[in-house]
Amino acid sequence: MGDRLYPERLNMDNNNTDENSKIQGAYEKMLTEGKLTEGKKLKFPKTEEEARDQAVQWQDEFSSKSMSWGEVIVAQQHFEKTAKKFKVTKEFQENGII
Repeated sequence: MGDRLYPERLNMDNNNTDENSKIQGAYEKMLTEGKLTEGKKLKFPKTEEEARDQAVQWQDEFSSKSMSWGEVIVAQQHFEKTAKKFKVTKEFQENGII
């Protein structure tokens, strides 16, 4: 499976705990190694403005390069937490970030 997660492996609703453990392990490995956006780890922004800038930059990068499903999931979770912290969830949803 390597460092990439594929859509057919992302069905976490099934009862195959061994497969789900492998998926979770690969996902956590990607998080700890920062394997997102060509090795750059998304850092948690300190201000609302930094959060917006980071989201816009990620959108530009997302539209211009191929990403694995795992990278997309990691980014989505990052931006969900960021949006919640800075109370911009509705804005991020409207702009297709989350």
